[in-house]
Amino acid sequence: TRAYDPHSDYMSPIEAKNFDIGSTELQFSGIGATLRSEEGRTRIVNLIAGGPAKRGNDLKVNESIIAVQNPGDKEPTNIIDMRLNKVVQLIRGKKGSPVKLTVIPAGTTDEADARIITIVRDVVKLADQYAKAYIIERKVKDKTEKLGILNLPGFYSKSSDHCRILLERLSKEKVDGIVLDLRMNGGG
Repeated sequence: TRAYDPHSDYMSPIEAKNFDIGSTELQFSGIGATLRSEEGRTRIVNLIAGGPAKRGNDLKVNESIIAVQNPGDKEPTNIIDMRLNKVVQLIRGKKGSPVKLTVIPAGTTDEADARIITIVRDVVKLADQYAKAYIIERKVKDKTEKLGILNLPGFYSKSSDHCRILLERLSKEKVDGIVLDLRMNGGG
């Protein structure tokens, strides 16, 4: 595809789903945790606000997941040394379905310290990627100027609708000008 268009590329079904989640939908069904693979272990880096893992308060940042068990599985699947995208596939699932995670506390690698927690999957929204607007005021000579800042970190399926609503709000606030901040926006 790149021979015809340098901006086109083939994505595997998994890559396409991840692209949709991160770039167009800004939501997925899962536990709401950011994961990282470190030395063969899957470590929890962040718990997404409003996600089931954060609401349940059983999972903690820096803990490691060593096994995943989905409904219908007879035994937990050992995920030590498993590729991260495969681990993510095991943990994501249908809204309302439970997933059992075998977790080791932060600071230890001893599997004897492991505990099993159950999290019911839910829709997780990536709200930090939505368009946002705020107003700053600054003095220019003897006058105070109100500037509306519209920050769009990335394009997504409803970004134009959200931006329109924010622009209408800024207009009602009678701002003197608007700055569209696309610094963190990779395009699309």
